[in-house]
Amino acid sequence: MTLAAWRIQLDAGAIVLVEVGSRTFYRGEGGLMANSQESLAELWKAALPPDEPEPDNLLLG
Repeated sequence: MTLAAWRIQLDAGAIVLVEVGSRTFYRGEGGLMANSQESLAELWKAALPPDEPEPDNLLLG
């Protein structure tokens, strides 16, 4: 079983993302403590930096 955890700090508080096997859990801290799993998941995704596009012409060597 794999166990991993990450934490992100926001103005209103923090969100901890915990992955246990194939299950994902969110825990709010501070002002986010009473938020639902769905709300925390949305806030987590919104706080992540945007994906960078793959380069069109990857030059190696």
